Amino acid sequence: MEIVSPSFRNVRTYDADLPFIPARAPRTRKPAQDAAPAEVVFDKAEVAETRSTLRKRRDEMKLELKEAEQAAKEAASKQDADRARHRAGQLEARLERLQQAIAERKEELDADDGD
Repeated sequence: MEIVSPSFRNVRTYDADLPFIPARAPRTRKPAQDAAPAEVVFDKAEVAETRSTLRKRRDEMKLELKEAEQAAKEAASKQDADRARHRAGQLEARLERLQQAIAERKEELDADDGD
């Protein structure tokens, strides 16, 4: 925690290509017998909605990746091609993390179905 005067200004720079999202907090699960039926249903709905949102973002990212790869092939200069390949590499890494998040949501839904 920082306590500063109202006139204090601090500008932090961040890489625009990286998401600014905190790490996911571990989720504590209630045993199904202790949870109210509405809570169980709403928890499943939230996980399913999150998974759906992640899938949509994955599809958008795949399209961005194809565009970056195409831009690398059609680049007018070596510098432009290198920049496009770098962007494609970043997108591939983000896409892999997104795939992991989707798989985690699937595991959550599958685990909830087994309760």
